[in-house]
Amino acid sequence: MPRAAIPTRRQNLTVLAASLALGGLVLAGCGAAEGAGQPVAAPSSSPTACAATPPDAALPAGQVTFGVNPDWGSETLEQYTDATRLVPGAAVSFVGMPLTDTDARNVTAAAEQVAATGGVLVLTLEPHDGLAAVTDAAITDLTDLLGEIDATGVPVLVRFAHEMNGSWYAWGQQPEAYVATFRRVAAAVHDEAPASQMLWAPNYGGGYPFAGGRHAAEVGTPDGERLDVDGDGELTQADDPYAPYYPGDDAVDWVGMSLYHWGSTYPWGEDEVPEEGKFAAQLTGTYDGLGGDDSNLPDFYATY
Repeated sequence: MPRAAIPTRRQNLTVLAASLALGGLVLAGCGAAEGAGQPVAAPSSSPTACAATPPDAALPAGQVTFGVNPDWGSETLEQYTDATRLVPGAAVSFVGMPLTDTDARNVTAAAEQVAATGGVLVLTLEPHDGLAAVTDAAITDLTDLLGEIDATGVPVLVRFAHEMNGSWYAWGQQPEAYVATFRRVAAAVHDEAPASQMLWAPNYGGGYPFAGGRHAAEVGTPDGERLDVDGDGELTQADDPYAPYYPGDDAVDWVGMSLYHWGSTYPWGEDEVPEEGKFAAQLTGTYDGLGGDDSNLPDFYATY
């Protein structure tokens, strides 16, 4: 199957909206709604249908889908559906990269469960040994696995090295190496497993550059200089938290974001509903509310 064209912003926004609602879960578009953003109540006798739309398909206006990040070891998607009366539009599987034999078996098993729901598999790849561990052999193992899943008809969004603008992962705050590695993975996926698509998903920029993390970039290093977007010799929230990490339109098919609601007042953890319009404001770089003033951030939605 030929690779789909780069999705429209409507498709990208659907991914973003869903990831906001679930605190970082990124997923593809499907679902049913009574008007924009209003979920249909599930009948007591049967699950709400949420047939997943393949990543390259157009999405009906005013519809949003939700997905799940399952604890695969303790609950199947079927059990989740039985308990909630909802069929998720997508499900996330986290694995390391390079893939181990156990990783490959787990991803295959997850894809089989997703196939039964008609959904999308969001495959999150975590190179915990660093970007240098993403060798040609590791990429070949990935595309071989994706090819097998592609053949079953399950759409896959490959979420490679998410939250790369954070300072907490081994692949974080290394813009040049990250972009080069993402592009290598994307080229192989597009060539060898064209029914799968690439998903770029940074962390929300509030609090950037996330100083103090184990993998934080330092001023004076090549990475630090590249991230000093405004050229003032410091890394601050005035520096663009997204652009230095963007791999390019030819490599990215979908965009998403890790965006969490920890509460409205510190200390975090209390169960509080976000103030009205919070997530939309955060997406557009206009948020100034109970969680702080982030209005100097870029308009992620307009740009990506």
